[in-house]
Order: sequence, then structure tokens, then C-alpha cells
Amino acid sequence: MELQIITYQFITKEERDLFLAEAKKNKIEECSQNEIGCLRYEYVIKTDNDLSLYLIEAWENEEVKKPHHQMPHFILAMELKKKYRCVSSKREKFIIQ
Repeated sequence: MELQIITYQFITKEERDLFLAEAKKNKIEECSQNEIGCLRYEYVIKTDNDLSLYLIEAWENEEVKKPHHQMPHFILAMELKKKYRCVSSKREKFIIQ
């Protein structure tokens, strides 16, 4: 299984917190977790970094993940990143054996 951690970097802590609040209000995590093939999907905040938000996600395989990018909640997440000035994203991949 592959685990991915995506780091979202925001300009201010307030914008990060507003993004997270709106994502939770719109149930982006929950909708993603209910998709076929999703094993994990959650936003987390690291205690020593005020400007970053991390998305931890795992899918059965890349093929089952493809429809995720067309889902309304995924599209909304991309819009929220723009709205709250997420200035960069970094994706790291890990293999869990």
C-alpha cells in the first residue's frame, strides 16, 4: 500500500484554519473516505508549523483513485486552496509493507 502525505503551505495561520474549517464544514474528508478504494484521507496539523496543513491519504491503488479527481468535493478542495491562498503543495510517497 502506498501512503501519500501532501503538504499545503499557506501564507497565514488564519487562512490555513479557515481552509480547514470550510473543508470540514463541507465534509471533504468524509466524502473522500467514503469513496471506493479509499483507505485513509484526513487533514492534520503539525504542532510546530503554523502555516502548513498536511493531507494524509492512502488508496488501494492508483486506478481506484482516478475518479476521486472528478468528484465535487475534490473540486471544492481545489477551489478552497485558491480562496485561502495555499501557495504550494508538496507530495511525498511512502510504501507501507
